[in-house]
Amino acid sequence: MGAKIVKLQLIYKSDEVMPYKDYCKELFALMREMSIIKNKIATYLYLDKRFSVALPIEKDTKVKSASGLASAFASELLVNYKTGEVEVLKNHSSNRSAAGQDVQAKFKKFLKESMGAYAVNPPSFKDNGTLCLHDRCIQIYYDEDNKDYGAKLFLLSHSYAKELGIKSSNGFDYKLLVGDDSSRAIIERIIAGEYKISASNLKWDKRKKKWYLLLCYSFTEKRTTSYDPKEYENNVMGINFGVICPMYMSFNHCKNRYNIEANEIEAFRKQVEARRIALRRQRKYCGDGSIGHGKNKRNSPAMKIDDKIARFRDTCNHKYARYAVDMAIKHQCGIIVIEDLTSIAEKEERLFLKTWSYYDLQNKIEYKAKEAGIKVIKINPQYVSRRCSKCGYISFEKEENIKAPDYRKFHCVECGFQSHVDYNASQNNATIGIEAIIAEQIKEHNSENVKNQPAAKAAKSKSKIKETA
Repeated sequence: MGAKIVKLQLIYKSDEVMPYKDYCKELFALMREMSIIKNKIATYLYLDKRFSVALPIEKDTKVKSASGLASAFASELLVNYKTGEVEVLKNHSSNRSAAGQDVQAKFKKFLKESMGAYAVNPPSFKDNGTLCLHDRCIQIYYDEDNKDYGAKLFLLSHSYAKELGIKSSNGFDYKLLVGDDSSRAIIERIIAGEYKISASNLKWDKRKKKWYLLLCYSFTEKRTTSYDPKEYENNVMGINFGVICPMYMSFNHCKNRYNIEANEIEAFRKQVEARRIALRRQRKYCGDGSIGHGKNKRNSPAMKIDDKIARFRDTCNHKYARYAVDMAIKHQCGIIVIEDLTSIAEKEERLFLKTWSYYDLQNKIEYKAKEAGIKVIKINPQYVSRRCSKCGYISFEKEENIKAPDYRKFHCVECGFQSHVDYNASQNNATIGIEAIIAEQIKEHNSENVKNQPAAKAAKSKSKIKETA
């Protein structure tokens, strides 16, 4: 199941329900309320995960997911601490549920990328002019009278709409400005039922002063391949996420190999870091237009670079994942084996990887491979880089096998085999049942150490006796 987003400009058409000026005022209030709800849910999820703090919900309320949190204690979120009164919720209940699902997804990603490092602050949600919309609160239709496309959005809760004197069931009508044929084809397929609407967002563009619908839609994507991956499960592609190369690929049934060079990443990183440092130095003598009531206004140009880095990472990960799956299809692979890097933050020697979102890259490889029908297996990376892919010897002493002057080369001290260090690791990953093979070798190594311990202790005691004599 694939999912994509199309950006559509909205033209307000419900002036008889609410004047446009009042409508904008109410939507900004909805966005502020939504950010409060999302931040409170994220805080409670963080406290529950780290300290096992009980959520402030009545015992008879069964909450199984973050989407239920918004409905379960939403009234507690908007208590006016000056008066002690609970304010009426303005957002539609389904949209609050969509906000809870969004928080839950981002919190899970936060836990994965932080690797359990709870000292890192949980994700926060600013009032950035975005409103979550549940798929049930979005209707797309074709207006026969005006010969254009329209949308109906349900934004207000029943109680708040009643307070304003309007019917919540009517919703707000908009005209969709479809700019190109691609967007038009997407809208037509949504109306025809070929595409299904998913949770989306309503966005206010401050610069253009316009409303946009970031419409998310899902569809069943059938990737045509010239073979059935299930019949080729003996053909395995191993992928190593290395220090030298961000991604190195090789196969167990052919000698072809492919890799992603780090030049693109490093060049961009150096460029961005240099720009960030320059902007921070310039902030102390910036002009009046960059001076506000605090540091955020003054440092906003430097802070925007973080978003630029995130977008670059996402784009690169999409390209790398697509390239990996294309190579697997080209060589008729039924399985892709990658390393499980959940404990990557604990490894000091992989500082390069900690600065890159390999968790996101692995996720993209998984879902793109799933679209092609290729199975993805994650294995324990322990000793994969220290095992010789030719003779199978494992160096249990750190760096014993890397004797070559160039740290990019792998040199086996047992059989003399030499190769690129990332290629050797990817070949191990491409070996069928490699995780079980390494586990058996570790077991044998540990049993030999146990047998040799008495002899080692005896030799040590004899040396001590000689020294005292």
